Amino acid sequence: MNTLIGVGGVFMLFMVVMGVLLLSFWIWMFFDVIIKQPEDKFVWLLVVFFFSVPGALVYYFVARKKRITASSVAAVS
Repeated sequence: MNTLIGVGGVFMLFMVVMGVLLLSFWIWMFFDVIIKQPEDKFVWLLVVFFFSVPGALVYYFVARKKRITASSVAAVS
């Protein structure tokens, strides 16, 4: 094992990339709640802030999808 990076280095690189991606997703959902969430803004803000990435995932799949679906239906009508 005389490689430059090795298995540990590849794993660390993977973890850093995943951390940056998850942090970016969390920041995106946090600002999405602040800027675009019309109802229950304070509740979703608490969920996303205190539960971090799992809270952001719940917001993304529950509230954000419902809001986008409702706005696309309203635009078609």
